[in-house]
This record gives sequence, structure tokens and C-alpha cells, in this order.
Amino acid sequence: MKRAARLCAIVCVVAASCTAHSPTNPAHPSAANPAISGRWPLLAPDSLGRSVQVKQVLHAAFDGHTVDLQCVLTVEPQRLSIVGLNALGLRAFTVGYDGTRIDEKRAPQVPATVGGARLLDDVQLAYWPLPALQAVLAPAGWTVVEPFAGTRRLLRGESLVAEVHYADPDPWAGRVWLANFEDRYSLSIETSPL
Repeated sequence: MKRAARLCAIVCVVAASCTAHSPTNPAHPSAANPAISGRWPLLAPDSLGRSVQVKQVLHAAFDGHTVDLQCVLTVEPQRLSIVGLNALGLRAFTVGYDGTRIDEKRAPQVPATVGGARLLDDVQLAYWPLPALQAVLAPAGWTVVEPFAGTRRLLRGESLVAEVHYADPDPWAGRVWLANFEDRYSLSIETSPL
């Protein structure tokens, strides 16, 4: 049980930001919240352009550790939520975003200083439509490009911050790999219908 709790905490650290989050004035519901989540502005849930509910298996690698985590990702026009389950199938955390505010709940074994905003960043970077990301991130100093099919890159200035690779043209139908070069972690995400 202690090993499972430790592995869950490692995954949450990989996928999370350790900073406090306080949104500023919310934008139009279909635009991004100007608040910074883990590192860059989050887009409103309805900017995905569809409702989705999937289960995902995250294989995370960070600082010499590898960990698996089961998640349920739900996106509706008014809310984005992620429920993470540990290796024993117990709820480790829930993170939600309604377009203006991030709220989180975590199991006692997950450190209170760990926030889930980084995971929201990664989900939106990997799965949100490119034009929506570009419209919101460009004014904040970020560039998102798809230099060729199956690859998405996030840059700040000339520096490559993160890269996403897709096994299938539909990111919701296959495996996605995300590497964050600044924070030195990677995620392999297997998505399937719920």
C-alpha cells in the first residue's frame, strides 16, 4: 500500500504544478481564461468544440522513475475534469476546470503542495484544436506549431518547451506521447472509449 501511495505521488508530481492558482478576470466563456494554470493560459472547456469522456492510461517517466496511472477524462461545454486512480484502483485525485477556476481534491497520500494544473496544461496541449491553442497562447508569448503530420510543438521564443507525437490522425483514438523538455518528464497516453 505504501508503494502504491508513493507511486501515485510521483505521478502527480510529474503531471502537476506546485504553485498556487488564482484566476484573474474570466474571459468570454468560449475564450481562454487568462489565468495561468501550470505555466500557460488554459482554454475554456467549450473551446474543444465537442464533449468527450474517455479512459486513459498514463505512463509517466520523471527523474529515473516510471509510473502508470489510470484516468478518466471528461470534457463538457462547461467543465473539464480528470479523475486519477492509483495502482490499486483507488481515487488519488480529481482536478476540474470550469473556464474560470481550477478545483482539486486529492487523497491523503498525495502531498497538499501538489496541484493538478500541469496535467490540465498537458491535456489541452495534446488534445485541443491547434487554432484554439494558437489564438490563446500567442498573446501570452507562446507558439504552438505542427511542423509535420503527427507532431505538435510548444515554443517560448525560440526555445522548444514541449513536443507531442500522435500515433493516429485522431488523437482521441490512439496513443499520444508528450515530452516536456524544460521540466524533464514524459507521458505516454493510451486513450480508449469509456
